Amino acid sequence: MSLEEFRKKINEKPKTSFLDWFKHNSVILKLGAVIILIIVIIAIFSIMQPQADDNNPAACFKHDRCLDVVIAKTYNEQEIGLSNYTMLAENQSMLFIFEQPGKKAIWMKDMDFAIDIMWLDAKGRILHIVKDARPCMPPQCDVYEPGVQAKYVLETNSGFAIDTNLFDGDRVELRNIR
Repeated sequence: MSLEEFRKKINEKPKTSFLDWFKHNSVILKLGAVIILIIVIIAIFSIMQPQADDNNPAACFKHDRCLDVVIAKTYNEQEIGLSNYTMLAENQSMLFIFEQPGKKAIWMKDMDFAIDIMWLDAKGRILHIVKDARPCMPPQCDVYEPGVQAKYVLETNSGFAIDTNLFDGDRVELRNIR
C-alpha cells in the first residue's frame, strides 16, 4: 500500500449501517421513545377523564373557580337547606332561588358544619357575605338577614369566600340555573 492510499484510508470516514448507528444511539432512541409514550399516555388519560357536564348547574367566580350547585327552589327545600348534609364536597354549594327578590333570612338550625352565605341580586352580584356562619341549637340561633333585596342565596363551605377573595360587589356567574 502506498503512502497516498494509506492517507486516504485513514481520512476515510467509516461506512456505518443503520443497524450500527441504532446500536450506537440506542440509549437516546429508547429515552425518546419512552418520552413519546408518556406523552401519548397522558394525552389519552386526559381525553378519557370525565369532563364537567356543561348542562349541570354551577356557580362560577373570579379566576374561573366554579362550584357545582344543588338547587333549593321550593319552600320545603329551602327550609331544609343543608341541614340534611353532614358536609359539602369541596366543589359543591347550595343555591336558594326565590320567586321575587326580597329580604331573605338564613339561620343555621340543625346544621352540622359552618358555611359562608352570600346574598346575590338577579344579575349574580354579591350583595352581602356572612363568612363562617356556625351551627346553632335553638333558641340560641342567630338569624342572618342583611336587609338587601336578594334573588338568590348561595351557601358554600366555610372559608370559600376568603379563599376565593370574594367581596360585596363581585359577580357570580350562575350557569344552567333553571
